[in-house]
Amino acid sequence: MYILDLVKCSSDNSCDQCLNFRLLGFRLSESIPQVDIVNSVVDEVIQVCTHYDRLDNYLKVVDAYMDIILQNQMDIYLNTILEGISRRIFNKEIFEDELGSLQSILMKLLSNTKDLKDVFALSHFLEILDVMCGTPRNVVNISILKIASRNGYLRDPTIIQLLFEITQSLHYGLDFANMKDDDNQQATRLISRFIQMVDYGGAVEQHLTFLVECRGAFGSINEIKETLVHSSNFLATKALKDGEKHLSFVKSCLAFCEVTIPSISAQIRQLNLYLETAEVMLYLFMLLF
Repeated sequence: MYILDLVKCSSDNSCDQCLNFRLLGFRLSESIPQVDIVNSVVDEVIQVCTHYDRLDNYLKVVDAYMDIILQNQMDIYLNTILEGISRRIFNKEIFEDELGSLQSILMKLLSNTKDLKDVFALSHFLEILDVMCGTPRNVVNISILKIASRNGYLRDPTIIQLLFEITQSLHYGLDFANMKDDDNQQATRLISRFIQMVDYGGAVEQHLTFLVECRGAFGSINEIKETLVHSSNFLATKALKDGEKHLSFVKSCLAFCEVTIPSISAQIRQLNLYLETAEVMLYLFMLLF
């Protein structure tokens, strides 16, 4: 607390106090201080930060205390920080250094979560993510999709829509013309994995509509179009197990595949997908005749 008092007394027109608070936060994160000391320091620092008008200074300080706040489950301070960021980014151009700090803060938040529902439910999280761009935004998007890929099937329509928007943002943010790039290949795998994890249950028509939307969003990527064909054939096979109840839907799935497969550039992959789709069609004919 003595060090904290010294830092508070260092206030002047420079950013010395900001940097000193930042250094103190990192030092606390490296040690294992008593809980009461942590609470007192964080409370004091957050109170001081509320008077910072510059986004850059605010981010530099709160970033240094994120690990402490998350490890000690100090949710009230987390909400205060996110609200403070939201207020300072309103109608403001975000510069490169600030984007780097935002990336650091959101990545620390994501590394301490197991369920995306909890993160998406945080006030201002999506708002902050939305103002980010470039590499920092891509890094955060990839981290979100990695977490999603560990959580099994996705059945919540709200979560599905949010993740779809995140995959679109990732698609826009990367140069998919160069598919040999490691980041692009990773992004492609994550988008494909997201599509595979979506499950609308008995709402098969809604699921097919989702696949159509994905084809419109990611139609330039062969690997994702392959995933879409596999998913459509899986839906058709699933529907055929109910007998003749969903025959018109199965025909819609087959039509989806017939439109999608020719747009895939690799002929061998086209052939394999045609064979897979033909098996579904044969299954359909067996039911009809």
